[in-house]
Amino acid sequence: MSSILVGIPSFKEAFTSSAFANQNTTSLVSILESIGYQTLFFHGAPNGSMGFLGYGKILGIDNYVGKNEYNNDAYFDGVWGIWSKPFLQFASNKLSDEKQTFFLTIFTVTSHEPYQIPQKYKGKFPRGNAKIHESIGYTLCITTIFSICQATKLVLQYHFCFGWRSWKYYIL
Repeated sequence: MSSILVGIPSFKEAFTSSAFANQNTTSLVSILESIGYQTLFFHGAPNGSMGFLGYGKILGIDNYVGKNEYNNDAYFDGVWGIWSKPFLQFASNKLSDEKQTFFLTIFTVTSHEPYQIPQKYKGKFPRGNAKIHESIGYTLCITTIFSICQATKLVLQYHFCFGWRSWKYYIL
């Protein structure tokens, strides 16, 4: 979160959990809010995990939406939080009601260790040469979010470990 929104790289200890996190910083959040954007952070894991809720408050994020707001454990992955596809569909539904121009950051859990995907999607995506590749392919069901871009003024940023172009055609 600090790397993407503030430009502070990760160290051995997550910046969001360090004593330095409380310092005043200029971020994409503060810059975009200064020109009228509402800022949103969606996170498929339990609220407060990884220090994201607290750090989001420090940054001034207007609306944090996590697993608590999703409020349905039927799609819990058993480790982190809500599988990416149902969580992104949930985000899409929530965002369709937004009237104000907004900046959205989404942290999906499926594209992180242990890189699990729902059983019904196993074997549908290239495994590549790294354990993460299949889960990234699954996570790219983010196309549900991209459809909002066509109807909404949206600054969307999403972080991948590698270029996503080779994966964009793997739609669920």
